[in-house]
This record gives sequence, structure tokens and C-alpha cells, in this order.
Amino acid sequence: MPRTNIDTTNVKTVSANGYNLTDSADFKTLTLGANNGVEFTFSNQDVVIFKNDTGGDADFTVKSQQKDPHSGRNIVVPDDVVTVATGKSWAYSMSESLHKEATNNVCQVDCDVAGKILVLRRNSK
Repeated sequence: MPRTNIDTTNVKTVSANGYNLTDSADFKTLTLGANNGVEFTFSNQDVVIFKNDTGGDADFTVKSQQKDPHSGRNIVVPDDVVTVATGKSWAYSMSESLHKEATNNVCQVDCDVAGKILVLRRNSK
């Protein structure tokens, strides 16, 4: 199963009034397994929230993109794995240079359990 694009459903712009993260129903539950997660368009205004309400630790894998100068020198940049304990949430900031695909500007995240993800975009006004 391919990754789900969450740009229109689980990427939320935080208004001037703020955003109730605790009671939010806007999180996307990830389908577990490699390449079954989500993707979304990169913005330097984003903070990604990983939430784990399963019965054990959740490993969220943020895919790294192999780009020059690393790929030209046979250096493999590893994926970033964020472990979130049961009942916890974690704020994560994507890196344009490491996580954004050059061709379509998307970031990709997978999870080993049915963890949840929400992308918060800062209101630029």
C-alpha cells in the first residue's frame, strides 16, 4: 500500500487564536509498516506532532533523502527514528535539506505501530 498524502486532511494551519492539541480529532492514524505511512508537502512553517496512544513504544521513521554532496561521495544519510512512549506526544521539525524530496517537495513518515501524526503549520500572518 502506498503512502497516504495528508496535505488536505491532517495538515492544519494554526490560527491567531491557537489550536487545541489535546482534544484534536485531526490526527491521522498511520498504517504500520515500511512505505505504508504518510507524506505531505514540506514547509518551513511546519511542526510535526507524533502521538502514541497504543500499548507500547512507537517508532516513527522520518525518511531521509539522499542528495548531493552526500550521494556523490557514497555517504548514506540514515533515516531518523523517533521513539515515542505510550501516552506521549512528540513535536518534530522537518529539515529541508535532509527530509524533503527534491522532485516533489514531500516529506515521508512511517511507523511500526498505529501511531498518529498531525502537521501544524504556523499562520504566516
